[in-house]
Amino acid sequence: MKKNGFTLAEVLITLGIIGVVAALVMPGLIANYKKKEYVVRLKKFYSTLQQGISLYTAKEGVSDFDSTELVAMMRSPGTLDKARLDEIMGIIFNKVVSCNKQSDKKCGGIKYKGLSGADYTGWGGAIDASYTYVLPDSMIISMASLPQVWLDGGACAANVPVTDRNGRCIRVWVDINGRSGPNISGRDMFAFGIRADGRVVPADFPTNVDLTQNTSGCSADASVAYDNDACSLKIIQDNWEMNY
Repeated sequence: MKKNGFTLAEVLITLGIIGVVAALVMPGLIANYKKKEYVVRLKKFYSTLQQGISLYTAKEGVSDFDSTELVAMMRSPGTLDKARLDEIMGIIFNKVVSCNKQSDKKCGGIKYKGLSGADYTGWGGAIDASYTYVLPDSMIISMASLPQVWLDGGACAANVPVTDRNGRCIRVWVDINGRSGPNISGRDMFAFGIRADGRVVPADFPTNVDLTQNTSGCSADASVAYDNDACSLKIIQDNWEMNY
């Protein structure tokens, strides 16, 4: 006799196979989707910061970013005019919410990890509420609390001798999705530098002796979690792909 349709056992077996395949495939698909989402937001921030620095420098009527009031202010954090700094950040990012203290729920108290799962100290150990802001799209940005250190050269001066004025930069961190997780360096938190000529450059840790750009720190095997700051550089070098 000709068989019509499927038996209940056959249907259950088929559904079981589909469920197993889905369980194996879905986590990878979701992870890849999240990576693409992170990169889209990172690219948006990178473009916004670069355009904002150019706009602000033009408004100041000076030849380069190194000659702006913001750089002068960041070189003397002990005499910081917070209200004026807030105005300047509003020009660069169109509109910002300023953090008044580290415990502010909107932008403080986040604990970050590195790709290895180790505690990240670069963000929490190097920022001050006076230099931290929330952008309209909920991204959180911060500049180094001791900016005069970064203005004298360092890792973000990649490929430029520290004696060259264009090697000076302001270090900027960004959490591209704000307080939402995973709060991991190299996933949703990244570091950049702003050179004296106004160019926004990705961070690169560890820095070679000759200051050439280095992406080796973008790894779960990095010796310390803040080496993952190199991931912004790796993503850009990989044509805006998170291939790690």
